[in-house]
Amino acid sequence: KHPGFVELLFEIEGHLLNHSAATQMRYTKQAMVEEMPVQSMSIVAWSCANLQVRREPMLMALANIASQNINDFQPYELSNLLWAYAKLSLQPSGLLMPITKRLMERKRGEIKVQCLSTMAWSFATLGCHDSVVFASLSHELRSFASGLKPLEISNSLWAFAKNRFQD
Repeated sequence: KHPGFVELLFEIEGHLLNHSAATQMRYTKQAMVEEMPVQSMSIVAWSCANLQVRREPMLMALANIASQNINDFQPYELSNLLWAYAKLSLQPSGLLMPITKRLMERKRGEIKVQCLSTMAWSFATLGCHDSVVFASLSHELRSFASGLKPLEISNSLWAFAKNRFQD
């Protein structure tokens, strides 16, 4: 690995391990302003997954912080975050429930079909077999079936087959 990458990774890890949400400490407003925004965390997780960098303490701290701030994420950020953990075969239990809750509280059309199919793939890859979640995903994906791209269709079908889900 490139030395610059390793340095950046250690810096990011330090930010995450010392984040106020991770340490449960009270910080001044100025210190919190200087913290990594939670939205950036999905980029970190996605990048680690793409590079197959599996630094569990850092990724578990990231999951802990993200789970406490789940409503601050845009749908595509949630989708990328969930995909990253699935790609790395990491299942932070404290993160899946808030993502599931947020997914189930969505309004129709709020989350794009690409994100929904990615989330279906991610849940299936992580071995999450929640039939209510898959029914919700199936219902919405079906309503947009004519506009789905081949990759979205194949990812969704694979996820439903993996879970033996038929609606």
